[in-house]
Amino acid sequence: MKHDIKPTSVRLDAALHKKLEAVAAHIHRPKTWLIKEAISHYVNELADNAIALEKFTDPNTEYLDWEEIKDDLLNKD
Repeated sequence: MKHDIKPTSVRLDAALHKKLEAVAAHIHRPKTWLIKEAISHYVNELADNAIALEKFTDPNTEYLDWEEIKDDLLNKD
């Protein structure tokens, strides 16, 4: 299976670049791997937050009552 990888460049200030180099060396991974992981994590978090906000602002969203759930869980035999 061939991966469709697109090159991208980033410009980092000196302090962030130094941290990136230190972390990459510490975990024995290339900087490119660390950058891809960080971007992937960040983009996925943004997507999750967008979905959560959409659900939160949707008037048709049903919510569970924490007290009812807690009581159900604590009173199970």
